[in-house]
Amino acid sequence: MASWWSSYWAIQIPKKILHFGWKGFHETLPSFSGLLRRHSSPHSNCPICGFGNDTNAHVIFWCSFSQGIWKQMSFPFLTSPKEDLTFKGVLLYASEVLEKEVFEKVLISAWTIWFERNKKSHGRTIRTPHQIKIWISSYYDEICRERNKTKKGVSTGCTSEQSNAEIEFLSYRLYVDAAISTPQNVIGFGAVIFSSDKQMKVALSKPLQGKSFPI
Repeated sequence: MASWWSSYWAIQIPKKILHFGWKGFHETLPSFSGLLRRHSSPHSNCPICGFGNDTNAHVIFWCSFSQGIWKQMSFPFLTSPKEDLTFKGVLLYASEVLEKEVFEKVLISAWTIWFERNKKSHGRTIRTPHQIKIWISSYYDEICRERNKTKKGVSTGCTSEQSNAEIEFLSYRLYVDAAISTPQNVIGFGAVIFSSDKQMKVALSKPLQGKSFPI
């Protein structure tokens, strides 16, 4: 699973959505079944459809409200979920069979369902599945635009020659020395900088007139 999680955390969508997915994967989203187990709720009923076992999977995939959104988003494998479906199972399956962009939309859709359900839990008005579909598409387009801006910003920092070749990062080493000519009362300082590919980059020598004294 380590490689799977490495790929998961590398997905370029807002981290709050990835953290939401991580919690759902580990069944730690505060659904009412979990709240009942922790003695934080007197019941385990879904606040939208009234189903008596409000698990993470029910909230995001089984609930009639959630189903309305999945049907709008045209994800066939989520429109008729089985009762043994788990959040973890959906993420693992979707990541294997879906294109990267589609998997990103699944994550964003699941997070949006959770956001809307919390609005309902606090007595606020929720949007219709169609309104949510439009918002998800607009939000994903915005994410893609921001990613493109970032890519352009990186590419414009290089010259055309650099963009077509691997950029090599060099380290540098400084050598310094000093010498004293007592009869002429001259002190000489020298410095040379070499790069890691053994090319001399800077050389400096400087004579100073004067006497030196032991430190």
